[in-house]
Amino acid sequence: MAAGTSVYYANIKPDYKWGFMEHTIVLAYQKADRIDYCIIFWDFRLQSKNLKYVKNLLHIKTSEEYCILVSKVEEQSDQAPQWVVVLCNSIGSPLESKFINIDPNYVYMTKTHVIICSLDHIYVWQYRSQSAKASAFESMAGTRRLGKEVAFYVEDTPNMNNIYDKDRYDVTSLESNDPITSVTANDTIMVVGRASGSLVRYSLPHITVEAKLFLKYRPNIMEVNCNSTKIAIIDNNGTLSLMEMDNHGGGAVLEYEKSDVWQVKWSNDDPSYLSFIEKSRLYTMKVDKNKADVGKALEPEEPFQTEAYICSFSGLQVKLVLLDELMKEPDANFRPEECLFDYETKTLRDTRELLSKLNLKDAYNYIKQNPHIKLWRILSDKALDDLDFATAENALVECGDYQGLQLIKKLQLIDDKNKQKAEIQSFQGRFDDAESIYRNMERKDLAIQLRMKAGDWFKVVELIKEGFGNDDILMQAYDKLGDYYADRFKWDEAAGYYKLSKNYEKLVDAFFNTEDFEGLKGIIETVPEGNNLLMEIGEKLQSMGLCDEAVDAFLKAGNVKRALDCCVLLNQWAKAVELAEKYNFVQVEGLLTMYANQLLEKRKKLECVELYRRANRNTEAAKMLGQIAGDLVKKNVSQVIEIKNLSLF
Repeated sequence: MAAGTSVYYANIKPDYKWGFMEHTIVLAYQKADRIDYCIIFWDFRLQSKNLKYVKNLLHIKTSEEYCILVSKVEEQSDQAPQWVVVLCNSIGSPLESKFINIDPNYVYMTKTHVIICSLDHIYVWQYRSQSAKASAFESMAGTRRLGKEVAFYVEDTPNMNNIYDKDRYDVTSLESNDPITSVTANDTIMVVGRASGSLVRYSLPHITVEAKLFLKYRPNIMEVNCNSTKIAIIDNNGTLSLMEMDNHGGGAVLEYEKSDVWQVKWSNDDPSYLSFIEKSRLYTMKVDKNKADVGKALEPEEPFQTEAYICSFSGLQVKLVLLDELMKEPDANFRPEECLFDYETKTLRDTRELLSKLNLKDAYNYIKQNPHIKLWRILSDKALDDLDFATAENALVECGDYQGLQLIKKLQLIDDKNKQKAEIQSFQGRFDDAESIYRNMERKDLAIQLRMKAGDWFKVVELIKEGFGNDDILMQAYDKLGDYYADRFKWDEAAGYYKLSKNYEKLVDAFFNTEDFEGLKGIIETVPEGNNLLMEIGEKLQSMGLCDEAVDAFLKAGNVKRALDCCVLLNQWAKAVELAEKYNFVQVEGLLTMYANQLLEKRKKLECVELYRRANRNTEAAKMLGQIAGDLVKKNVSQVIEIKNLSLF
């Protein structure tokens, strides 16, 4: 923009409706021909997209594997305004929804809670328990925890006994002179910022006021770290500041400010690491209170130029997404390498450089001064690659990796360095490298065992076909591959592998799911007599109405009674009578009577006569013929010869 002799430049970042889950990016946009929002759930790991359409969308918030969609309900003429909060999974399937009458001006989501604030009221929904055992107990007992939905006026003390009800909760009678301007939370606390600069800290999940803190400015965006000791605040002028909080309700603003900041994110696994974006520059910094007293902390690392948005921060890596590029063509097929990337902190980069240039002892001392589980993990991997078990053991102790320590003990019992290296490669997930080592040792048997432990049955089959292994392992591999496809509901492929493994029990399920009844008939012919699998096949065929095939299965299983019951259930009375006569079934008289009554109900008297004749019940057959002749006389049928012949019987 030009004004007089001056030119002003503005860096505008659109406030997209989006969120980041574990392996999914959720973003919303409006198509030109629709008034509602199209929400894309893009799983960048599986390269799949799911679409969902929502009207009047206001917010998208995410946390790990869940997200919420907040939208306004279309109002009726006599209805107060309402909003709906829909909890979805990573593919957009709705799991639960809540209707509220609190205007969602500010929304935040944690792993367990959804927090929605209007200018004067706070709504808290505990959509997930912090304890899996507690959730299971509540589900079994059918109880509802107090405080699962709570709403309260910002000036009041929260009452956990008052369960929120949108039809009874009054949002119009109370109005605060100090409105809410922001909200943030983690697993244990919730912090509400207000226009006067005051911050109210509440505990979670039992909502009680823990402390009230005060700032000199209005908090516009807030983020609290993972252990509730620090909070990052961006005011309405875009200035970032930091506050240290203690467990006694106190707090102090740290001597650090940064202008033109529009996004901030704490690390998920280290409460001292912070990332933020100022204009088009990404900063990471370690907020260390101990060093701050002597002026050595609160110095961010060198910035990284980017137009991306922060997705997450963990393991000393910031995951970034180029939302501007995605929103240019949201309907296109996204490629993760084009719009997603990781930025490593300077500490992580320096550690990698030290490990590549210096010895492990110097790297160990550096990490000791800058401890982080990610750095200890890198050091342990490098020490294992160098077969330095002492350093690796120390690093694994710092990581708390019990499995890694067990590996060290195992490696010390192996006297072959090549085998040690192969075990290490396998432990680190580099199975191709481990297999290559075994191949060079001409120990493909160990390579097969490696692939079996890793569950890579495709490789197992490939190795066996090269001339190693035995038939038992090959059958096991085929069976596991059948399970692989069955778990993905690819029944045709599963059936092919079950055939090769001769696992007829699972093959029956595969044929049934693909409706391959000819295949089921083939199994009946293959399975030996008396096998229990024949009963299962018969029941499946019976459920599909295939009487003849089901009867063959039951008879081969040696269960005549079940075959007769199948005929009766499927109304195949002729077949039932035939079986009863063939196998001298003692209840044949009852079957004949039931079948005859059914034929008479359908007015099939000639068929009934044939039934009696086949059963050598000539008297009943003659009586039935007489009844047929009488019926024809009553109808004045002109076929006199036929009537005479019937009467002669």
